[in-house]
Amino acid sequence: MPLTDITLPKIDQYAAKRVLANRIMNNVVQSQIWRDGLGITEAFSDNIMAAQVRIVRQNMPVQTSRTLGAGTGFNDSHFNTLDPEQPITSEYELPLIEMFDRNIDIADVLDDMIQVGTLNITMETLEKRLAQIVNAYTLAIKIAAALTFDADQGGGELIRFNPITDAFTQRIAEAHQKLDEGAINDGIDTFPQENRIVVTNTQGKYQLLTVEKSVFNVGASRAVELLEIGSAGKLQRMPETNVTGYYGEIYNTPLHMASNIIYRLAEHYLGLHEGALNGVMGVVSASQATARGIAFPDSVKIIDNPRGQGLRLQPKTRWGVNTLISEGERLIVREDFHNPLDGDEVDALTVTGPDNIDPTDVPDNSIYHFVDKTWNYNYFVDADLDGDGTVVPSQLGLTKEGENGYSNVRIDVEVVEKPGDGSIQIFYDGTTGVDIVDEGYLGLADGQPIDEKGAPYTTPIDLTVRADRVGTYRVKMELVDKGNSDEVLATKIFTIYVQE
Repeated sequence: MPLTDITLPKIDQYAAKRVLANRIMNNVVQSQIWRDGLGITEAFSDNIMAAQVRIVRQNMPVQTSRTLGAGTGFNDSHFNTLDPEQPITSEYELPLIEMFDRNIDIADVLDDMIQVGTLNITMETLEKRLAQIVNAYTLAIKIAAALTFDADQGGGELIRFNPITDAFTQRIAEAHQKLDEGAINDGIDTFPQENRIVVTNTQGKYQLLTVEKSVFNVGASRAVELLEIGSAGKLQRMPETNVTGYYGEIYNTPLHMASNIIYRLAEHYLGLHEGALNGVMGVVSASQATARGIAFPDSVKIIDNPRGQGLRLQPKTRWGVNTLISEGERLIVREDFHNPLDGDEVDALTVTGPDNIDPTDVPDNSIYHFVDKTWNYNYFVDADLDGDGTVVPSQLGLTKEGENGYSNVRIDVEVVEKPGDGSIQIFYDGTTGVDIVDEGYLGLADGQPIDEKGAPYTTPIDLTVRADRVGTYRVKMELVDKGNSDEVLATKIFTIYVQE
């Protein structure tokens, strides 16, 4: 097998010189977002033998007070006649069962052919990867706890954001109000302000920095500093410079951004398809709510490679994260976000390492989902039924590839919500094509084949949308198997906001 195409590079059919750079580009990875006392309670240890940490909290006494001579005839004399109290504790567990321990082999021949120190660079990338996955694991634990709490309470615990009627800052304030209410059953009157942190996704940051200009005046660093500090003094304070996604403060709480790859990894840990968490715009946390423990040795073990000349790196870091008090984790979600615990999608959200998934475990038929590209399922359309309309892409994604696809599928289309007697049209081919709302489906009436990778629906289909009334429309798309009694293979409700 040839190492590369030896005819390239070439300019005007004449061979050009190729050299290898003597430096390697650095990966830019966010360092730890949540840190001890800031959205999390954390401890480190060099003891990698323990599998669990037991956390003990002494409960508050239940007694109140009594009034001497109250005239009630009960416990109103000189001596308190109630039975003595005894200290009572509550216990919480913090399992340290997540392992970062996959060996890495470095052959001597690598350093012979590349003019860089492969070992040093590999050690550096190991450290960055560990920070990346611990961030993702922590986010997954927090989201799972908040969604489970919402489901257990029958809903109403998620803070929902409508980009037309709401200010994102208003929803952050609502999250703070929830934290102010504390957790009475866990001995917390109110979660301390100084231990809180707001972590948004990229769209939450965009919403704050561009849409809500009355709060963040773009390009005016002095205004942002005033907002952070709350007064005209101390403007010389320098913001954080480490790569934690920090981008300011609001309500005396630091704002950080979690990158898209952290969200994607969190989805893997939760067993959800790509894009399933795009509707989670932010999480407001108190450090008392979630504990994290990390155990690691003094250094990465390095041995001679048993496969030949070279080295084998043996990292061994163990950690665990557990939300102890669910009331201290508050999610801000898009108004159309669906809690997967509300329906038949999943029975429980379990955080499991992606390396526990057997890649050879292939289903008979592929599993699909509709792609949700962060903000693209919230569309803004002008109220004009005769205009050019707004292009909305529809696309399937592959959740897990199976042995086969399906022979007869189509995408059914239904308007499930609209303002009053408003009308909406969605055209497959410009405004002169088929109105799939009127037709009721996209594709062939009797269905068409779809392969194991999702083609042809994995290619974005540009749909043109027009509507006549200002308000909110919700359109449901379902991929159905016409060859099996219209079994639903994938479903998605996307929201269209019609404005003046």
